[in-house]
Amino acid sequence: VWNKLIEIELITKNSIFFKEGYIFEDELWCFMLATKVERMGVVRTPLYNYYIRPNSIMSSNIKNKRWLGFLKILPFIKQHIIQENLVNNLDVNKFFLFKLIVTLNGLQHSKAINYDIYKQIKELNYISLKELLKNKYISKNEYLCYLHLELPPYFDYFYYKCIELYYK
Repeated sequence: VWNKLIEIELITKNSIFFKEGYIFEDELWCFMLATKVERMGVVRTPLYNYYIRPNSIMSSNIKNKRWLGFLKILPFIKQHIIQENLVNNLDVNKFFLFKLIVTLNGLQHSKAINYDIYKQIKELNYISLKELLKNKYISKNEYLCYLHLELPPYFDYFYYKCIELYYK
């Protein structure tokens, strides 16, 4: 991983390896790593020049392929959360909620969203928005924007589309 310095024992002891064949496998790997470290630091100095190749997945006009790729790793992130008994960790919940919403918005922006994909994202949600709101992890406005993730199936997508229109 180009931007991390990690003791190899941490990786091998915890069997933290890349899930091959997936776009954004580094997102999954970094999340799994972050749940195992006792401490971490950040260097804010720019130390890396990023070269964007034409026609790469990251610069492609086919943005929905990118977001659909991210959608494929979300179940593995959720699985790790469950396996590591992090389901009640509010910081992890806020992180996972953010990943769900970013993916949903990315798919919507790239015009790749449909009810089946929306339903897939909604089924990944295990988070209690009320709990996050009560503990001030999200604002009331965020709560209302994300509420569709907890609504019954017969009007959740409709609510989501209304929120989308409201923000346009």
